[in-house]
Amino acid sequence: MKKTIALLLAILMMALMAACSSTGTKEPGTTDGTTPSVGESVEEGSASASKGEATPTPTPTPSAPAVSPSKEEESPTPSEPVDNETITATITAKNYEVTESGKGTVEITGKTKVAAGDKLVVTAPTNYLKVQAKGMTKATIVYLPDKTFTYVHASNANVFTSGVFAGGKLTFTLSTPTAEELAEVRNLALNPYDAKTGTTAFPHADTNNEYDQSGQFIARNAIDGYTSNKGHGGYSYQSWGPRATVLATDYYTIDFGREVTLSSIALYLRADGFGSPNSHDAYFSEITLVFSDGTSTKINPTKTASKQEFTFEEKTTTSIKLTGFVTDKSDSQGWAAITEIEVMGKEA
Repeated sequence: MKKTIALLLAILMMALMAACSSTGTKEPGTTDGTTPSVGESVEEGSASASKGEATPTPTPTPSAPAVSPSKEEESPTPSEPVDNETITATITAKNYEVTESGKGTVEITGKTKVAAGDKLVVTAPTNYLKVQAKGMTKATIVYLPDKTFTYVHASNANVFTSGVFAGGKLTFTLSTPTAEELAEVRNLALNPYDAKTGTTAFPHADTNNEYDQSGQFIARNAIDGYTSNKGHGGYSYQSWGPRATVLATDYYTIDFGREVTLSSIALYLRADGFGSPNSHDAYFSEITLVFSDGTSTKINPTKTASKQEFTFEEKTTTSIKLTGFVTDKSDSQGWAAITEIEVMGKEA
């Protein structure tokens, strides 16, 4: 009897275990009595939301409609040049004023024969201007810190201007140099329009020793592009002519007005009487070149009327100063001078 009861209890226990197992397994799509949450998915890349907490969907901000720029705001095209590309030139004299303007190249001529005090003022679109006066053999690129070029005719005190414009009207051709022209190695010392005092255009020459006689021997004469050196005095033999006693501390400086990179210097010594006994001119047998950073190098010219060129390691500088003069006065009257100085280089 006891065995029968134990067997019946075992069968009952097995039936109960089977029933529990069947109620714990859910078929797909069935529930356990709770309502599933809707919209619980978390946006990819964001942090997971806590179970049972829905992540709020942000309200999108409407994009502003694209607005086309007004015509006034558009960048100018090459066919619509801006005003600052214009070159404006004005010649003023005692009894008249004439103005010319344009893009690219401008030609301007005075109305009457040039006279002392006649003035040319040019407003340029860049810091560089290409200038050629009628009577000059070539154009010159000058540097303008303020984009303004001023030339005042001083025929009563400058041999050069008296010669170039003698008997004629003040006439200039003005243009903006190209990028290719500015990139070329050229004579950076050339400026026929330099003045003895004050300048708006560089290079500019200065010295503490000149035998001034109606402009025949002032500093600017040695950078005017004229190399006739077998005479002295009037046009076209103007030169930088210091007094007969030239000290080692005397100087002749060319200021470029900005940084340039130099590679050589050439001199045309004034050679009035070279090769003849007791010639008028002596010569500088030694000159020290000093750059704006204080470094220096020496050159040793010889007694010749020919062009003498001296090369040196490329140097970036704002000026070049000739000083430390040693004068050889043998077989001469003792006057040493330089007719023309050329400094070859390029924009830094």
